[in-house]
Amino acid sequence: MDKEKLQEKLLQIFEAEPQKKFQVQDLVKVLDMEGAGQFKFVVQALADLEHNKQIELSEDDTFSLIVKESPKTFEGIFHANDRGFGFVSVDDEELDDFFISPTQTLAALNGDRVVVEMISEGDPEISKRPEGKVIEIIDHALTQVVGEFRVDPDEIMPDGYIGTVHLKDKKLSNIKCFIEEKGLHPVPGEVILADITSYPTQTLPNIIKAVAVKVIGNVNDPGMDILEIVYQHNIPTEFSEEVLEQISKIPDYVTEEEKVGRVDLTDQDLVTIDSIESKDLDDA
Repeated sequence: MDKEKLQEKLLQIFEAEPQKKFQVQDLVKVLDMEGAGQFKFVVQALADLEHNKQIELSEDDTFSLIVKESPKTFEGIFHANDRGFGFVSVDDEELDDFFISPTQTLAALNGDRVVVEMISEGDPEISKRPEGKVIEIIDHALTQVVGEFRVDPDEIMPDGYIGTVHLKDKKLSNIKCFIEEKGLHPVPGEVILADITSYPTQTLPNIIKAVAVKVIGNVNDPGMDILEIVYQHNIPTEFSEEVLEQISKIPDYVTEEEKVGRVDLTDQDLVTIDSIESKDLDDA
């Protein structure tokens, strides 16, 4: 019996009774290798297994299998940061969120349901979170993307693709989205809705592939910035006749009844830190 086969035989004996401690004499009897030369061969094989940290030698000169604990894993939701790292809020509410370094995300996207393996435990006394790595993506939260369709004449486009989509979502700032030719063919400057067909992988961690399914409008159309957000968050854009009828009854000016109890400043110039796109000037 060669060295490797002997080690395999020994491991089989240990694994059959992982909690048992074995004397060398017990092992040589099981192996039927009680001769002087064979005994030495068994001892050498045991020494190699101990060196490889597969078995351990106790103070009472017995050998036992080193039983490795299964890694602790948890399910949760991945929350991406635009700097590459992220956090996983696990289903066990008693545990803090896991910190996930940029190299341990498995290319998960914001909102994905994932399985995270604990790398190190946290320390509440110094406000240190537990650290983990994503080992499986169970479900993708993002199924569509919204953004401006672009074609860069200086960029060599892979076969089967017609352009890219500029994504405004900061959580996707590191992602490039290619549009396949098999869907709609928008023109540059149009804001589109696209179904994702391929997600980032470890080999292509920053690439999404998608098919254009709807042209929302031109990027310069009034209110397009709001429409992008509406589609990005799957907010309904079509309403029933009953709702539209109710909306038509709402005046587009401030009525006298609404002015009661309020100070009317509409005739004065105001200064605000709100941006020009703001819809409510609450910092004036």
